[in-house]
Amino acid sequence: MQNMTYYLVAVAALTVATLVIDMLQTCVIARNPAQWSETNVILGKHPGVARVVAYFVLCIVLVVLGAVVAYRVGVMGAAVIGFGLLALFEAVVTARNRWLGIKI
Repeated sequence: MQNMTYYLVAVAALTVATLVIDMLQTCVIARNPAQWSETNVILGKHPGVARVVAYFVLCIVLVVLGAVVAYRVGVMGAAVIGFGLLALFEAVVTARNRWLGIKI
């Protein structure tokens, strides 16, 4: 049980880290609408920086709350898998952004 807690904290932290990287890259996109456009349908093609930051702060808060709920309810294994998949998705997105030339 205690090992699973460590995994949950580690994967949630990794997910938050990848979300922060994505947020910073998305802010670069928002500041350069003539050069890039956003592919996140929730944010739209050309979101403002404030909208980008609000969106990612909400995502980060939901990850943290999700980790706390998973710990309290006792479904840490499922949360580790879910957050792991989200972190992997974010890693692919940020790698693609970097490949496109979006630097932070």
